[in-house]
Amino acid sequence: MLILTVLATLGVAGTALAADVPASGASALTPEQEALARKIDAQLIAPCCWTQTVAVHESDAAAQVKAQVRMLVAQGKGENAVLDTFVSQYGEKILASPRMRGFGSVLYLFPLLAGAAAAAVVIFLLVSWRRRPEPVAVVIVDDGQVTEDERQARLLDELSRFDA
Repeated sequence: MLILTVLATLGVAGTALAADVPASGASALTPEQEALARKIDAQLIAPCCWTQTVAVHESDAAAQVKAQVRMLVAQGKGENAVLDTFVSQYGEKILASPRMRGFGSVLYLFPLLAGAAAAAVVIFLLVSWRRRPEPVAVVIVDDGQVTEDERQARLLDELSRFDA
């Protein structure tokens, strides 16, 4: 079945190129179908070099994928069915963005979780900084009449206030 689909795709692309008609098959699709095909083109990576979507990549492989997309859309297949066809042929790497299931869902949820964790850290730091007591300046005036014992007692008294 897969071989027949690939051969049919190559035949459609080859016929379109030989007739000097764009491989997009715009004349065979309704405007709604062409809009769907373009939407799907933007979701698939060109299988020749895996760097750009089929919508912008200009290669024979991208043209073949575009032709196959239009053939499947003309058959009445929906977006998910067409994408599933390409995933079964090439694997998940054909998709421009991962599906939201399995590990792909982690990729979508990670920014949200990281943002929430960063906000929690910022709030924690702001609250902890606000609770710190203001430093108190201690000025000891030495008028010459204070004995060493009194100075020690005053120092211990000041230090005990900081511990409380």
